Amino acid sequence: MKKKLAVLAAVLMAVCSLSGCRSTLRAALDAQADQEAYKEIDLDQVYSEEDGYHYPGILWGYSVKESQPAVNYAIDDVSAYGSSAESLFDMEKVHLAINGRKNSTATLAATSDSITYLVSASFNKEDLAEGDMSQSELFASYYEILVNKFGEPTETVDEDKKIDSTTMHYTSYAWRAVLADGKETEMQFGAAYKVNDDEPEYITFGFVWSNKEH
Repeated sequence: MKKKLAVLAAVLMAVCSLSGCRSTLRAALDAQADQEAYKEIDLDQVYSEEDGYHYPGILWGYSVKESQPAVNYAIDDVSAYGSSAESLFDMEKVHLAINGRKNSTATLAATSDSITYLVSASFNKEDLAEGDMSQSELFASYYEILVNKFGEPTETVDEDKKIDSTTMHYTSYAWRAVLADGKETEMQFGAAYKVNDDEPEYITFGFVWSNKEH
């Protein structure tokens, strides 16, 4: 990545030496660095009485286009469509962190009329870097952080599901808030394990408008 930034800087320096746009060069490099940085999800910004649980900067009812500034990313890579023409967007270049751990991927889901109803990040076992806490440590420690800040979850689910030929065990927690206009909002934190494995294959943390048809 440093090499890419160096190449970009060299190209822009060559252009700006002719046009005198040093301030434009600095702005471009700052924007690039900001997009590449991993940002801890600010738990002070994920809940309010007026808006319930939501990703910081994205309020339920926002269009996909209106959601883009909050993730500093052009949301246009549709990875799947649902049975009701809902869209699932892969935001692989959106860089987030929880308890210092960098995400593997991020996802945004939208209704058929392009209204955002889900934002979620995934932290995968295969992407553990040297010095990272284990998956089980991350799951336990961040759950404690969430409980200390928001109280006990509204709902806890432990269940096995068969995916193709593999049986996975899922543990998930949901914190729920219903708004004055009837919107049901949730903050969700979960992990998926191979049966008889103590280390989650992946951990997810996200926000959902669960009765989006309201």
